[in-house]
Amino acid sequence: MAGAGFAVTRELLDWLEGLASNGAFVVTADGTGGFSPPVDKLVRAMHTVLAGGEVEVVVKTPGDSTTRQKLDARLDAALGAASVGNEALTSFTP
Repeated sequence: MAGAGFAVTRELLDWLEGLASNGAFVVTADGTGGFSPPVDKLVRAMHTVLAGGEVEVVVKTPGDSTTRQKLDARLDAALGAASVGNEALTSFTP
């Protein structure tokens, strides 16, 4: 469903916006959206793990430590908000 939104916590929205602003999502020439190729590989590897498989992830270069720390902090906040049953919801349209 293109343009369909769903309710999320503010913290999850912040994390998703951080992913988006750092290139996790792309829109192709035909207008379809998805993950950038490197992120897509990781998401599909995660699906393998969730299906009971085993994967190996190797970080070849560490990237920008400030960006990584900011994204980690946003993820930690999103997980923390979810774990306490935060009812403050907003909407996200990918």
